[in-house]
Amino acid sequence: MSLKPDPNTPLREVTPEMRRRTTRTFIGVLVAFLAGIGVLLAAMSWQGRVVREYGQTVLKAAQAAPLAGDRPCAEIVDDPLPPNVLTCTVETAGGQPTVVLNLRGDRQYRLK
Repeated sequence: MSLKPDPNTPLREVTPEMRRRTTRTFIGVLVAFLAGIGVLLAAMSWQGRVVREYGQTVLKAAQAAPLAGDRPCAEIVDDPLPPNVLTCTVETAGGQPTVVLNLRGDRQYRLK
């Protein structure tokens, strides 16, 4: 079995219709890929916004009440943690509260 093409068979002609179909397929795949990336970025942005809003709510509540030491956020507000937050702690240093949110993927938000 030889991998060389048969010299007696003519080469295949690429027609304009084949070029259009190939171009249309390539552009469709490219657009689908970019749309998928856009959806992922939008989802991550939305999740980050939810976490920041929750942190700001906890921070406002912590600033309104005098705190001493570190406390879980559940003791300060009754809202449940957002889905991708593993732990939430309010740290107090020098009378200034700091909200520390630990997320999946070893990410951490600190709000002062």
